[in-house]
Parts: sequence; C-alpha cells; structure tokens
Amino acid sequence: MNPLQKPSLPPGFILRMQTQFQAETPQLLYALDSQPCTSLRLNPFFKPEGHSCEAVEWSQEGYYVENTCVFGTDPAFQAGGYYVQEAASMSVGWLLKKLSNPLNKPGVRVLDACAAPGGKSTHLLTLLHSQGTLVANEVTASRYPALVENLSKWGYANQVITRSPIEAFSNLEAFFDLILIDAPCSGEGMFRKTPEARTEWKEESERSCAIRQTDILLKLLPSLKPGGILLYSTCTFAPMENEGQMEVCMQAGLSCITPDETPGQGWRKIISPSGANGWQAIPGAVKGEGFFISAFQKQGQPTEDFSFGMPTIPKAKVKFPFEMPKPFVFLEGKENSLFLTTDSTLSTYTLLQKAGIKARAGLKAGEWKGDKFIPDAELAFWKHMPEDTFPILSVDRQDAIRFLRKENIINMQDGLKGIHKITYRGLGLGWVNCIPGRQNNLYPLAWRLRDTSNPALDPFPEQ
Repeated sequence: MNPLQKPSLPPGFILRMQTQFQAETPQLLYALDSQPCTSLRLNPFFKPEGHSCEAVEWSQEGYYVENTCVFGTDPAFQAGGYYVQEAASMSVGWLLKKLSNPLNKPGVRVLDACAAPGGKSTHLLTLLHSQGTLVANEVTASRYPALVENLSKWGYANQVITRSPIEAFSNLEAFFDLILIDAPCSGEGMFRKTPEARTEWKEESERSCAIRQTDILLKLLPSLKPGGILLYSTCTFAPMENEGQMEVCMQAGLSCITPDETPGQGWRKIISPSGANGWQAIPGAVKGEGFFISAFQKQGQPTEDFSFGMPTIPKAKVKFPFEMPKPFVFLEGKENSLFLTTDSTLSTYTLLQKAGIKARAGLKAGEWKGDKFIPDAELAFWKHMPEDTFPILSVDRQDAIRFLRKENIINMQDGLKGIHKITYRGLGLGWVNCIPGRQNNLYPLAWRLRDTSNPALDPFPEQ
C-alpha cells in the first residue's frame, strides 16, 4: 500500500502502459499514485462574482477547486448551481463547440445513451438552451435515482429520462441528431480518483468491455439521422476500447470528424489503423483524469424538418396553476399531477411512448389537492421560471442549510401566508408553506441533509 492508501497498480496494467506509452509511462504512473484534482462546472444561471478559482482550459464553465471542499452540504450545489465533474470529461462541450455546436438549433434531439449519474447530461442541457430535447437513458436501476435527482436540480425542462436497454432504441430509425456514448469501460483512467477501480481491473477487462461497447455502438447507429453526429468517449487507456471502437465506427460507414486542434495542453492525439482520430487526456500531462473522446458523422443529407410528429396538446382535464411562457407547456400526469416541459420535448416524449420506451418528461410541476396547487420540489429548481410566478423568500447560507435539513427558517418575517419559493443566491431550493404561527418545510424527506457535522468549504463564497 502506498502512502496515499491506494491499492497497488495491477502488474498487467503497468506492463501494458510501458509498451503503450513508453517514455511517458513513469510520469503517468507517478500521477496515478498522487492526489487527484477536484473540478466543477457551473450552471449558467449561477454566476458567482469575484472568485479566484483556476479555469479549466477547455471549458468556459469549468473550474478547479480545493480538494478540501465538501459539496454535499453546500446549498448552491443542492440547488443545481454547479455540478462536480472531472475536468477532462468537460471536453464534450469543447468538442461540440468546435463542431459549430450542432445542438444550437430548434427541435434537435440528443441521446445520452449511458447517462448516470448525469454529468454529461447536465452539460448537454446547458448547450441545448431549451431549443431541443435531451433523452438521458440509464439501464442500471441502482444508478437511475441519482440521474433523476441531478437532472431535476439542474433545472431544465427540455429533458426526457428513460431506463431502457440499448436495443429499445434500435427501432427509432433516424430519430436522433446527436448521440453521446460515454461507454461503460475498464475504468483505467480513474485509477487515481477511484482506487477500487484498481482492484476490479483484470487483464481480460479490455476485451470484455470492447465487446460490450461494440454491441452498444451497432445497436444505436440505426437511430442516428443521416448527417447526425456520434460522440464516443471512455475513461480508459485501453486500445481495444478506444482505437478499436473508432475502427468499428469507420467500418460501419461513419466519417471521423474529430477536430485536429487539441483541447488543451498535454492532450495526446490517438489515431486508429484506418486513420480515425481522437483525443486522450493522460494524468500527469493533463490536469485531470484519464479520458478519451472522438466524433463521427453518419453519411447522408441532414434532416432539417423538425416539425414531424409534433403532437396536438390534448385538452387538459386538470387546470393549469399559472400561465406558461413559450416554449414551455404542461403535461398532465396521474392523479391530478402536472409535469413541466417544452413543446418539442413533448413531441419527442410522445414518439418514445409510441415506440414502447417508458419515459418521464420534464420536471414535476406539482399536483392539485382540492382547489389548492401544491408545487413539487422539482419545480423550485426550474431555472427559467418567471420571477413573479410565486412569492420568493430569499435566505442566507445558514437558513438555507436549515431548510435542507427540514428545519425551520429562523430569519423569516412575521405575517407571511401561503406557499413561498425558497431561494439561495438566486437559485431555487424548495418550498415552504407559511401558516400563522408556524411554517411547513416542503423539502423532500429523501433529499434531507442528515449529517452536516462536516460543513462545506464554499468554493464560491459570497463577496
């Protein structure tokens, strides 16, 4: 055991690194046994001023922060103000911008095929600007709740979350404009940040993961539109899982469109036997963990008609609690409940349902109990909510933490009545129902902060 209490690197892995990276191997192995860096990506709706955090070179919203930060008890984190994400994986945004951001047009459909816990999905939602729809899929049941929570708190209504096997999308021919496959892999790039990945690694992992990755790729390609873009990424160094899968894409008739320009200092260009290229981050050379990314385009003319399949919104049986600004719409759920989504997302959701893919669209808005509308916790995170929709109660950091514990807010003026939206630094946290003489904290019990003995070091303290 080394001084940082990490298991030793697998001997088979070290041997392959010596062959694969040669003179770069000592730097890589040293980095894998060192302290990882910590990074996060800001939600555009959270704009902390005056901070001194170092920027991530390839991400406009990415920053490195101190390793001592404890994010779980930070109200800004709980309100979806930022997402704690490994720096190298933020290169997805860099790559899309180099491709002239194909998401920046109305009605575009995007699939994040292996989405949990939601880092790249929240990034894609930011780039979509509510113009198109993100379908975030996670087949593993244990990982699904984290995906729902993270996407809900990010606060964008143009999302559809599914929990389907990859083959369920095969029948959606020419459906998506962009597919991101952040493929399940052997995880070698996370040996520094996730020590248990070392003990789980086996020499046969590369081959078994490559077989699974090829299966995912080939099953999803029919659902990509002609002219559509496929992003493929992993957090491993294994050639079968990187160069090998680029070869699968080329053999399937795709064209490699990975930019020749490097994402940043230290990134390594990887070239497959047929000439496809991708970019690889190597710890020690890049300030981040191991990551690989490449881009491909399906042959054929792009489909520009985004209006097909747009459903007629049925006459609601449940009345709407407030007027909705365009392009947002309500979707009626079960038992007098409402969801909040967009018109183009409603179209995508309807077509997914017709294809037999179970899904949930947008954010839960709330439900009617008698003649009173009770907003859902997810509605408080909606980043596009007009300010005059609900009365707002802005709280300081200590009261925000009390609210997240489901405790009473101390600094609250007397005489307030009815449901108020709790905000912290401009971000919605949840709801409180003010009743004469008491207050009902409506924060979900399942999300309640239980252990706040280790207070968060605020990465972006108020000035």
